[in-house]
Amino acid sequence: MNRRGRLLCAALVALALIGAAPAAAEPGEPTRDCVGDSMLDRGQASSIRFVVWCSTDGGRFDFELQRSDGGRENPVLPILAFSAHPQVSGAGAGRAGCRLGAKELRCHGRKSAQLVVRGRIVVPAGTRCAAKLRIATGFAISAGLPSGCPGSRPPRGDFDRGYMRGFRAQFGLLDGLEDDPAEISRRIDAAIANWRRGEPVARVTAAEIGMPLLPFEQRRLEFRDRLLDNVDALEAWVHEQPADTWAGYELVDGLRPILYVGFTGDQEAQLAAFKRAAKPFAPANIEPFPIQPLYTERQLWELGEAAIEPFGSALDDLVNSVGVAVLANKVEIGTEHVAKVERLLAEKYGPDAPFLVSFERGGTFL
Repeated sequence: MNRRGRLLCAALVALALIGAAPAAAEPGEPTRDCVGDSMLDRGQASSIRFVVWCSTDGGRFDFELQRSDGGRENPVLPILAFSAHPQVSGAGAGRAGCRLGAKELRCHGRKSAQLVVRGRIVVPAGTRCAAKLRIATGFAISAGLPSGCPGSRPPRGDFDRGYMRGFRAQFGLLDGLEDDPAEISRRIDAAIANWRRGEPVARVTAAEIGMPLLPFEQRRLEFRDRLLDNVDALEAWVHEQPADTWAGYELVDGLRPILYVGFTGDQEAQLAAFKRAAKPFAPANIEPFPIQPLYTERQLWELGEAAIEPFGSALDDLVNSVGVAVLANKVEIGTEHVAKVERLLAEKYGPDAPFLVSFERGGTFL
């Protein structure tokens, strides 16, 4: 189970990520799912090739190239000629165009799905490796010497298979494959092979999360993110209601991700009212808690705080953490003394009080 939050990003060498992840663009804005790289053109002594990979979002895309990574000590070097209409390929291929500004080459185009843009720039003889080539997209900035230059570090496809397997398991991408390790390995092998051959989804996801995904895996994670985007509207709607019946929400990953939304009282009626008012994305994937909540989220937090008061009490000394187990509709207590804490809570609040006590080691202050 995963509370709200998009996927964490792991930047590759020489790639500085902008923001936490490439969120879907607002209408009219360029997409934010492209990354770039550059390399020496072996066929032309004064030419540098560039490539930009874009993932599954549809819409307008753009990127900029500059022969410097910026700063007073890194002057921008000239671009003498360029591909005015770079080559575009892939499932979402459209057309792309470039024009040269005062300091950078600006390129743009449209796409309906993933694509690859390939082009060239011509520079003064003998200067191909004199400056880093900076490629900026709406998602990331890559700045490094073109591959093939002395000191350049071409990206490597030696991904951690354990991480690839664990990530997929955490986000429900391996549901139904628990007893099929061969299929899990096949998918991981296919994702790595896609990265090595320059498949755009694999390249973009490797920059985003430190490993490549298959296109259908990326689409499922995008669906998950869009499902979580409903939470802002949900919390705003809850805030407008006259009574506090809010018991929280929980996203459960799997083949069919579910956003569980809980209310005390009539869950079905309150959730239906929210759906009518807010018109959320994928309403069929928003469901009430499987078990009727008896406590609001506010009541559980207040109960958790009260349970360990006053400071220095027997419970305060034994408890390592206090939180809310949302779907269970209970206060979650972490401690190294499970039986003793359960007994003390039962003595204080009764045996049916909403507490879930689990083992958790205490931290050490350095």
